[in-house]
Amino acid sequence: MDKLKFYFILLFCIITTQLATAQNNNIKDSLINILKQKTPDTTRINTLIKVSDRQYTNDFNQRVFWLSEALTLSKKKNLKELQAKVNQTIALVYIEDLDSLNGFKYLDDANKYYSVEGDDYHRAKQLVYYGYSYAVLNYHSIGAEYYKQALNISTDKDQILEINYLLGSSYIYIGDYEKAVIYLLQAASIADELNNNLMSTEINMNLGAIYMQLKKYDEALSCYTMAAEEKKNIDDKVALVAIYYNIGTIFHLQNRNDEATVVFKKDLEIAKQINDKRTLPLILGKLGNIVSKNGDFDLAAKYFKEAISYDNNNRNSEIYLYLGNLYSNKKDNQNAINSYLKGIEIAKNNNQLETLKYLTERISIIYKELKQFPKAYKYLSLHLATKDSLLNEQIVSRISDIQKEFEIEKQNNKILVLQKDNELQDLKLTRRKSLIIVLLMGLALLLALIIISIQRYRYVKRVSRIELNKTEQSYLIEKQILEQQIMGKNHELTNHIMHVTEKNEFIVQLTKKLQDLSKYLKKENQKILDDLIREIQANSKDNIWQEFDIRFDEIQKDFNDKLTMLFPDISTAERRLCAFLRMNMTSKEISAVTHQSPGGIDTARYRLRKKLNITDPNVNINTFLAEL
Repeated sequence: MDKLKFYFILLFCIITTQLATAQNNNIKDSLINILKQKTPDTTRINTLIKVSDRQYTNDFNQRVFWLSEALTLSKKKNLKELQAKVNQTIALVYIEDLDSLNGFKYLDDANKYYSVEGDDYHRAKQLVYYGYSYAVLNYHSIGAEYYKQALNISTDKDQILEINYLLGSSYIYIGDYEKAVIYLLQAASIADELNNNLMSTEINMNLGAIYMQLKKYDEALSCYTMAAEEKKNIDDKVALVAIYYNIGTIFHLQNRNDEATVVFKKDLEIAKQINDKRTLPLILGKLGNIVSKNGDFDLAAKYFKEAISYDNNNRNSEIYLYLGNLYSNKKDNQNAINSYLKGIEIAKNNNQLETLKYLTERISIIYKELKQFPKAYKYLSLHLATKDSLLNEQIVSRISDIQKEFEIEKQNNKILVLQKDNELQDLKLTRRKSLIIVLLMGLALLLALIIISIQRYRYVKRVSRIELNKTEQSYLIEKQILEQQIMGKNHELTNHIMHVTEKNEFIVQLTKKLQDLSKYLKKENQKILDDLIREIQANSKDNIWQEFDIRFDEIQKDFNDKLTMLFPDISTAERRLCAFLRMNMTSKEISAVTHQSPGGIDTARYRLRKKLNITDPNVNINTFLAEL
């Protein structure tokens, strides 16, 4: 059973490497060349992770060095996902180096990301690595629980294959072979589906070992035979030596010694080719046992002696037991005793109690037959003591197993408590995050409302400004149009007055000529003509100013009313002068209309300023009147 456990712990530690593609030094060189170049940060980190894989190097320090650089770079650039990936890979390196404590540290760092952001594949991978860590600490029951959790969430076929394989391996350690077979068969089915021949071979080798322990030799033989075919295809001689040895052992246990001999000889040939000094003594010992049972003692002795020649470290006490039995059967007691004594020495040195039990029993029997009773008693006592030691060892082992089960249960309880604490912390964290999210959403909503209000205010203000601008522009346009109309009408009125003035001058000249002509008329005719002249003169003056007042009021509405209201004592002539000034007429133009001199007009303007109470010399009278 100890050998079986050794085989599984070795396989357990290298499972991820065996599932990878064959080693390729060219790939490793190309990866190192990439690291020598200037590349993007993500490319460099992924390259460092890849080159640190076990398939490229077994140097622990070199792998940790590369991964430490990757971790530093990912932290510096705040690449959270890559940082978690690097932490997970460093954890695996420590676990493979049987350092679970450091493995836990980096797994916990990776879990901070994967527990929140990770998908099912990476969360399952985390659980698998936690299972690895506990397995290295010999807490295989705890490891199996983690594998089961991983199996429940994983949807990736390759990952499910690996998890089933690991569960099978864990139950081998636990000693629950039935469960081990169930999970390994599930793994075998998936491996066939994925056409993963390498994994199928490893599964068959494990199944073969389990069936041998359960004494189901036919099933074991079937598994080993399939594994041997695949190993032959890839020319894996190291694995073939182990497989053929197990196949030969099964034939030997089934008393199919001829078939066993053929297989062991084939195994012997391969073991010699690769110089497998650990397995060669075992194979030769098996061959020696078989031929000795067939009565060929000389050939058996040859096999046993050759086996001893390969046992340079003096660790194989069984060979001396076989050789001693051979000499004993030939009645060569002295050589039998010498072989047994050598075997006893090796068994004691290596604490091989099971073999020591048989050696001491056999030598005590020979000494009894030789009537050397003290020596017979000595080795019989050693034999009984060895049996007691074995029994004590079994008791101690059972107590150790019970204690280990208790420790596992205790550890499981601790883990359950930790899990509950973690769940509680996660719940608190989730609630805190939910509260933060609600607050952030509230703040975002408030901010959105503020932004909308500001935008609406700006929009309304902009629209109001546009409308105001439109109104101002419309007002300015209307004002300009009105001013232009007023200017036009003022100009028209001015022209009209000038025209009337010219006509009045013509009438004046005409009346003068008529007056000159009346001197030559008779008196009765002169009177008629003078009356006519007076009527013409009176009508022309009244019509001029009456028409002016009407037209001015049409242009400057309410001006005369405001002027009369503000200055009630203003005369008609002064009001008319105000009208001329309101029309921006010059003194010369006013003089021409009123038939007064420009100096008289200026004097009238001065008096008007006083009448209008304009005392500030800087105030223009025209501007003052325009603002009424």
